[in-house]
Amino acid sequence: QHPETSFNPALILLRSMTEPYSIYSLPYSPEILLESLTPYGLYEEHLYRRPDQLSGGELQRAALARILTIQPDLVVLDEPTSMLDVISQVQIMNLLKKHQAEHNTAYLLISHNRALCEMVCDRIYKVERGRFYEE
Repeated sequence: QHPETSFNPALILLRSMTEPYSIYSLPYSPEILLESLTPYGLYEEHLYRRPDQLSGGELQRAALARILTIQPDLVVLDEPTSMLDVISQVQIMNLLKKHQAEHNTAYLLISHNRALCEMVCDRIYKVERGRFYEE
């Protein structure tokens, strides 16, 4: 929901984006990194900026690209498109759906955007007064 908190403000984006490769011992090259960012609308010039030099949408896309690098089984998405315009929201959700189909990733999507939930979710639960209700 607040992607700026996912990045060290003192580091350029390149440093943050390479962390998953080193932590999880994934094959890394600058070409692999750039290839992983391009679908998210991020390019080489973004990598040399600090988080405060990027828009909220750019940070949101970078956070998604970074977490999907490690190919987790489950990703909790708390308002993943909240800082994006409608076109970017659809693009990101399509990328997430494509990643899901290719890697069998499960998503827990938390959102106030009912239309977005209806577009991408298999099941929708409403939380009201601390209780979950399936719709």
